Amino acid sequence: MKAPEGFRLPNPIDFETHPPPELPKYLKHQVYDKPEVFAKVDSHAIQVAEYQHPTFRDLMWDLLYRYKLDELERARVIFRWMTAKDMQNIHFENVPPNSPEDVLMSFSTNRGTFSRIYSEIHCVTVSGYAKGVDYLPGDKFCGLPPNHSWNVIYIRGSWQLVDVHWAARYLSSGKNVPENVVYEYDDFYFMMEPQQAVYSHFPEDQRWQLLPVPLTLSQFENLPLTKSQFFKCAIDFLQQHHGVVRTQDGCLRMTLGFWRPGGFTYKLQYLVTSYNNPDLDSLTAYPSELTDQVPNLNVDLKCFVLQETTKDRLNFFFRLPASGIYYLTIYAQVSSK
Repeated sequence: MKAPEGFRLPNPIDFETHPPPELPKYLKHQVYDKPEVFAKVDSHAIQVAEYQHPTFRDLMWDLLYRYKLDELERARVIFRWMTAKDMQNIHFENVPPNSPEDVLMSFSTNRGTFSRIYSEIHCVTVSGYAKGVDYLPGDKFCGLPPNHSWNVIYIRGSWQLVDVHWAARYLSSGKNVPENVVYEYDDFYFMMEPQQAVYSHFPEDQRWQLLPVPLTLSQFENLPLTKSQFFKCAIDFLQQHHGVVRTQDGCLRMTLGFWRPGGFTYKLQYLVTSYNNPDLDSLTAYPSELTDQVPNLNVDLKCFVLQETTKDRLNFFFRLPASGIYYLTIYAQVSSK
């Protein structure tokens, strides 16, 4: 769809006019609790994403200005368009250097940043550390270059965290290769609540944590590894608040709380390089080195764990068969009832 002849794009917002980082004036759950409230906006964004527009101007007209949208709806429709659009195969008729078209085309070579796409909305690109698919509890980031970037957008007088990359796709297994990429929308990453986002996202500029008391990098590293499903199922840590828990005799009890009915299961794995290793603290772990059995034991590790689910508690009792490093993954699904 081409824009009307008289349509003019608004001037980009000058980054020097951005409001300073400050605590959000409202949180996501105070605005909406189900993505269905955006059904019409989302449907429009997905339909627009199916077309190749001749110019950026035509795209913006079709996506943002053909209909009357408020500020939150504009932020939402841009976010959903970016999660629905195949950014690796976007094309325009003419692409001048440093133009908006050039910015969008740069995604095909992994050079693009989403901040320049938000029209009439203050947007900051934040770089930092994220606990992605290759991360294992106990891994350290100190001294490493940032491995991820996300955005903070200013809507309705408040900064809000968004991560288009993680909202659009995830990896079906631990190896980061194209055939493992699954394109599926995850609404958790639109207007992430800071107290939840900090489990997985740590900005270099700690002000963009948007927390009353920012965490240090060491505190971030020590947090348990959580995914979006953890918060969708309203799970909470009641005892262990660290990603690494030590036990002297192999016996351990772990308790989680949950506030929405759901189903739970788990997987316990062993780090094969930790077998008979006297220096576990200096060991570097990789997902490819995890196995369901302890070497030379030939017994599934599920035999050494008891799961107990009560009305609002999830208890795990461990009696580990050998010294070494174990990894527990808990899977959760909200009940459909």
